[in-house]
Amino acid sequence: MVKLFRKEVLPRIYSWFSRFVIYMLLKRRFLLKSHKDSRNLKISEFIKEIDDYFNEKKEANNSNNKAFENLKIKSKSFRSLVSSLNASDLKESDKDDEFYLLVAHKWVEGYEKKFHKTSYLMLYLFILFAVIVVFFDQHMSTSLVNLIYLGLIFIFPIIGFGSAILGKGWTMLCLCITHFFLFFIGVAMYLIIYL
Repeated sequence: MVKLFRKEVLPRIYSWFSRFVIYMLLKRRFLLKSHKDSRNLKISEFIKEIDDYFNEKKEANNSNNKAFENLKIKSKSFRSLVSSLNASDLKESDKDDEFYLLVAHKWVEGYEKKFHKTSYLMLYLFILFAVIVVFFDQHMSTSLVNLIYLGLIFIFPIIGFGSAILGKGWTMLCLCITHFFLFFIGVAMYLIIYL
């Protein structure tokens, strides 16, 4: 069990967290040139280390190679990174800092959609539970209604707002405004029912 966790689960968590951190670093647009250069250099070094690790595992003919191949196939994040490293539009011969920075950009491309999906999920859950409270309020116990209001007022809008703000573009702006208003709608529903 511990071996499985170390060989399969822990690297997945690491790859997910690495992708998230690189996404957050690349998302920051308003940096001084010196900070931007330093950030780009650190990201390039990190991707180069991962590429070197992949190359070492490919060359090694031991039992870890099979586990590595299985993990690479199962993990979406690893598949995405390997496809970014092997992209045909990036030249293999130019493996310098710029190459690895392009790989990092390609790896986190479209990553904001995950945050948008989470935000949409929180929006749908808010609507679902609001409908349940409005139509079935008399048929539920007070503690259950209070638990639903906790979700309506705090959990769904705050998680939705937090995940929306991690996204990009006009969808981020629309979702942030929507969740901001949903928070006040949840408070208003609570006050109307209990006052």
